[in-house]
Amino acid sequence: MPTTKRPLKRYSILDRCFSNTGRNYTFDGLKEAINEWMLYKDPESKGISTRQLRDDIAFMKSSDGRYLLSSRLFTKIRNTMIESVM
Repeated sequence: MPTTKRPLKRYSILDRCFSNTGRNYTFDGLKEAINEWMLYKDPESKGISTRQLRDDIAFMKSSDGRYLLSSRLFTKIRNTMIESVM
């Protein structure tokens, strides 16, 4: 598996967790949700590190302190990818 460990899928899982109004996820709950998926895809995976999860959450935060969800998040991801190519 590449060293990036599928960042778009991680963002998608975090987006789904943040959007779920029926449950308040703790940090450990978010980590568990991502690790479940990672272990499903690659049983030998070590899972996501605490540092990587913190970085992912920080990336998803907008300038006003709210979390970017769905279309706004993926617009930010697209813009970041375009900037890295240029």
